[in-house]
Amino acid sequence: LPCTAFFYLEVPDSIRKSRMISRGDNKEDIERRIKMDKTRFNQSNLHHIDFIVDTSSLTLEELAQIVYDKYCIFLKQNNC
Repeated sequence: LPCTAFFYLEVPDSIRKSRMISRGDNKEDIERRIKMDKTRFNQSNLHHIDFIVDTSSLTLEELAQIVYDKYCIFLKQNNC
């Protein structure tokens, strides 16, 4: 897809679990999802990633700004 950037958002499992617990997810569902995601989102299984962002210490607002800034640069570099 032209002018489409793909972002991979990294976060440690411990933080993911904490976030899921905070929003009220079931513990069994959390463990199942963590396990499934290790396969689904293994970087070696993903064929095209433009940007990798470590989100472990970012607020939602900071993450949004980083994604926006990187995407704007991507658009300019690819003449979109």
